[in-house]
Amino acid sequence: MDGPRPRVRLGGGRGRRGGGEQQGEQEAHRHQIAGRHAVVNPYILCAMRALLLAGLLAAPAAAGTGTVPFSEFEKVLAPGPLWPLDSGDASLTIVRLPKDKYPKLYRLDHESQEFSPVFDAGGPIRGLWRDDLGESWYFLEDEGGDENYRILKLNEGFRGATEVYGHKDRRASIVDASQDGKRLYVLSNHEDKAVFRLYRFEPATGKEEALSPPGLSVDAAVLDSYEKRAALTSALGNNETRVTLLDLKTKEATPLLAKADTVYEAAFFHPERAELWVTSDDGRDRVGCASVSLSSPTLVWTRAEDGKDVWCAYDRRADLSTLTSAYDGRRTLRVFEGAFDREVPLPLPEKAFVSNLAWVRGTTRAVARVSAYDNPGDYFEFDLWEGADQPLLKVTKLNVSSIDPALFGKSEDLRFKSFDGLDIHGIVYAPEAWKKDGAKRPAIVWPHGGPDFAESHDWRAIFQFWNLNGFVVFAPNFRGSLGYGKKFETLNDRDWGGGHIEDVVWGKRELAKLPYVDPERVFIAGGSFGGYSTLSAVTKHPAEFRAAAAFVALANLFTFLKSIPPDPAWQNEFAREVGDPVKDEALLKERSPFFHADQVKVPLKVWQAENDVRTVKAEMDAFTGKLRELGIPVEYVVLPDEGHSFQRKESLEQVLQGTVDFFRKNL
Repeated sequence: MDGPRPRVRLGGGRGRRGGGEQQGEQEAHRHQIAGRHAVVNPYILCAMRALLLAGLLAAPAAAGTGTVPFSEFEKVLAPGPLWPLDSGDASLTIVRLPKDKYPKLYRLDHESQEFSPVFDAGGPIRGLWRDDLGESWYFLEDEGGDENYRILKLNEGFRGATEVYGHKDRRASIVDASQDGKRLYVLSNHEDKAVFRLYRFEPATGKEEALSPPGLSVDAAVLDSYEKRAALTSALGNNETRVTLLDLKTKEATPLLAKADTVYEAAFFHPERAELWVTSDDGRDRVGCASVSLSSPTLVWTRAEDGKDVWCAYDRRADLSTLTSAYDGRRTLRVFEGAFDREVPLPLPEKAFVSNLAWVRGTTRAVARVSAYDNPGDYFEFDLWEGADQPLLKVTKLNVSSIDPALFGKSEDLRFKSFDGLDIHGIVYAPEAWKKDGAKRPAIVWPHGGPDFAESHDWRAIFQFWNLNGFVVFAPNFRGSLGYGKKFETLNDRDWGGGHIEDVVWGKRELAKLPYVDPERVFIAGGSFGGYSTLSAVTKHPAEFRAAAAFVALANLFTFLKSIPPDPAWQNEFAREVGDPVKDEALLKERSPFFHADQVKVPLKVWQAENDVRTVKAEMDAFTGKLRELGIPVEYVVLPDEGHSFQRKESLEQVLQGTVDFFRKNL
């Protein structure tokens, strides 16, 4: 089922650009009923997901000197969405087991809870997808993390795979398929790198037909049940998206919804009425669900709540719909018969995070992942129609480490006033026992990536690793974060490295007041936009943190703007958020850590992915080179065969264990 739209962000994925979530983290609120397809990447998402991890050998020492080796930590498994087989006794999923160097395709037996290998592509794969008949299976693959995704089809009996769609240095993703499985609907930019078009493609013959106009870049699309119409979503940035109706026979494109600084995203065509359902923030500070007649652009709100973001989705194969709400780092999921006709009571814990809902074709059985911050969770099976009191059947055992579950960290809200009086919400992650034993521990401040993202109360493997190695973790959802309304989200427009850095620093000072935090040993670490925030923080506030670690970061806003993809969504979003390199030259120079490298006064370690297309290696080569020219020590590690989302075991171990070792060295 389609869920909330992917957004332009440095970390995580943006639908057809990102290719899905990084292996291991279920980042956000993208629920779906996966009888048709599983859309990877729930909401709260961004920055550095990729962490197929978690585990423990011994309780961490109070001063942060305990040892939790990666070899044990990775034994808490983090598979992607399950794809139940028609037999109902097993599912397919993409996962990296501890013995693997990268994610592979496995079969999960529901009764034994054991994984058995199905297919090894020779490198990381993602985006598993199945057609309506359940006969053809597809997945996405790129070259060493370059995000130029090709579509491959698994051969009969899963004996190998054949590339069916792809073009060098271009990207492709599957939108939908015909009910007979003969035609795929694909988004690709192979004709023009700056424009993603919708194509109809026949895998058996190789025949391809462009459907959307050549000048209209399409970010997402939904089709009706009869392959007569498509609703195309085109982004002019994260805060302005438009919907166009496309006649799939005549190829006539008719604008339906468009307004400055307003989001309209096609969710689904109603199964019985001539209307399209969308998510929108038209006239609101939060997104909600609305319907619009195909003959009139008037919105009728169907599901909207003050103080919450709400997304709706519908799966025509299952005839079920879902409603996802997000607020203050929390998320809820509700399921309905038909297109929101009658709510289906689910036997799921009230405060748990529920993700990756999928159904067993031809039955009333479903599976879903249930997790919490202090629990990596498991997948459970249940009957959609037996009510909320039925028992859940556990079908996975994801924690195969020697960890005592009671030792995982817990999450707690921390609210504070920033430098200008703005209310900021953050989350502290720490084991419950630390609040009572009287010891003061070192802490890590984590400015998230995105920047259109937010941390949550869901399971976060990277935070657990740091907790289990003796570090308190604090993630401030600074101005510009998702989940607090449109006004709050746009407060960092043309203010990168400004107010949000002060939010991070003021949050650090609030964190230091906690009785179990050592105020003299507070570190900072971040990835992607969070890496930029880390470098900005230590150049603007040289004495604030003990040491710093940055992953796939950016340091020079001028070179960053030159490296982003050429299509309108990326170009408009970052022109709005960052500024114009000519008109705003003084601002960009003042906000680029590269030009203030001489202010780095604390130990710094940087990890960079060799093939990153979002925060490119050349930029970080230049920044670390400048530090060395100034005689400022920096540890710089380049990870081979990696893109913006770390997928390989060796890379994950270097970054996770390397951060702990580096910070311990500077305690």
